[in-house]
Amino acid sequence: MFVFESDFVRLCDTTNYILDGSLMKRTINLVIQCRWAYTSNIKIISMTSDTPLISIIIPVYNVGLYLERCLTSLVGQTYSNMEVIMVDDCSTDNSSDVCKRFVESDGRFRYFRNVDNKGAGETRQVGIDKASGNIIGFVDGDDWVTPDFISSLYSVMEETGCSIVCCQYYFCYENGKVNTPWPVDNEKIIWDKYDALYRMSTYDRIGTELWNKFYKREVLLKHVMTSCHYEDAFILMKYFMEVERICVYCVPLYYYFQREGSLMNSVYTPEKELAHFQLDAERSLLLLGVNYSCRKFYDGTARKGIRSFKTFVLLPQTEEMKMIIYKLITLLKELSMKGKRRHFKLKNRVEMWLIVHARSCYSGIYTSFMKMFAQRKIRRLQRKYKITSFQLLKDGF
Repeated sequence: MFVFESDFVRLCDTTNYILDGSLMKRTINLVIQCRWAYTSNIKIISMTSDTPLISIIIPVYNVGLYLERCLTSLVGQTYSNMEVIMVDDCSTDNSSDVCKRFVESDGRFRYFRNVDNKGAGETRQVGIDKASGNIIGFVDGDDWVTPDFISSLYSVMEETGCSIVCCQYYFCYENGKVNTPWPVDNEKIIWDKYDALYRMSTYDRIGTELWNKFYKREVLLKHVMTSCHYEDAFILMKYFMEVERICVYCVPLYYYFQREGSLMNSVYTPEKELAHFQLDAERSLLLLGVNYSCRKFYDGTARKGIRSFKTFVLLPQTEEMKMIIYKLITLLKELSMKGKRRHFKLKNRVEMWLIVHARSCYSGIYTSFMKMFAQRKIRRLQRKYKITSFQLLKDGF
């Protein structure tokens, strides 16, 4: 078998994919069939026993409708020396049947099932523990990949010597729409870990997802993945800190399916907002000491925390909410202590000081003012926690 690495033109067309619903059958244009028109500089790499084993880990939870499409895209990979590790997180649909069918038909597929529900993060960690490959990647069970997904990322890793490599991806929607937010120019961009971390915060050709990247095994073994809000982004920061350089291959090789019931389409909560600010705060603290003296970046992180505090004090003050506010204040305190005066605007420095040192007084005055003069804004903020994370991004909260 051979792998081709070149500049290519990707030609895509769609066919119909049938989903069986409880009330009706819907036909949606989702299965993307890719063909390649090779142009120049074709490099042929022979697939021999010298090529490393690459492990692809798939966390599985109630994705029976989409899982066959995902696994079929892996069966068709041009890189053959791989193993696919499917870890079932106690699915209640037919996901396990689909997995077992592929195990029976292809010896490269392995299936494991958790004793109890662990969440996506811990389920991926189970897969890491079971993996045998020196290179490890992730694919979600409702997504799928191009036939050269593995071979292309492996070639980039070999060419650049980077321990983490990343490709771009398509957004695929249930109505058949497919798009990508980044230019496709076949470029290979290498950043140091801090530059990559900063660009990840602004989604500058690189995002916080685990699944469109390949990792050297030793990088993943240095940290244990847990299940939490934004678990991908939290663990990815730790992985970045273990390497010197990260390479981004500016070609979409992954199809990210947007569906109802996914995490991005789950209801936004105060816990999620706190986790999102914690992510921004930890990223800011990592960048503080490495000459990323971008006032707008640090000040923006502080502003998010202040805005979250003002939102939380307007919500019913349950014990759970009080704990969320306490954790938020702790993060703001750490950010204000480690950041320098020049990192924050005067208004934000003053508000952070008031929140940290005079919380009760400040929140009391602010809450009274808002209840008297801004009832409409309070209703808007309360609506914020009744919509999905994806809708939240669209509405610009």
